[in-house]
Amino acid sequence: MPVARHLLVASLSLFAAAAGAAQTHYAWVGTYNPNGEGLYRFTVDAKTGALRDKTLVSSLPNVAQLTVSRDGKTLYAASEVEKGVVQAWRIEKKRRADRAQPGRLRRRRAGVSLPDAGR
Repeated sequence: MPVARHLLVASLSLFAAAAGAAQTHYAWVGTYNPNGEGLYRFTVDAKTGALRDKTLVSSLPNVAQLTVSRDGKTLYAASEVEKGVVQAWRIEKKRRADRAQPGRLRRRRAGVSLPDAGR
């Protein structure tokens, strides 16, 4: 689990940097089925690093890789399913600055092909 913790910290750091001077920061967390339900958004306490306000924003199964665009306006989520899926989400600030809600942009199949030698 130490590796997962370091990856989460690195992801939070990258997202905080992308957020610029904004006072409210968010962490996007993907989970695997059957115990996880999909993609979650948390509010990050800037002073303590604590995660709060867990909100399920998508039931996309087996969310494995997440990244936020440099401008902080788009979230990309890869789903490890048989045919592979990548979804892009527009991160919209609704009425209150502390409620970033993703709106789905696109969903596309994703995959990697290897030559017969497997290299």
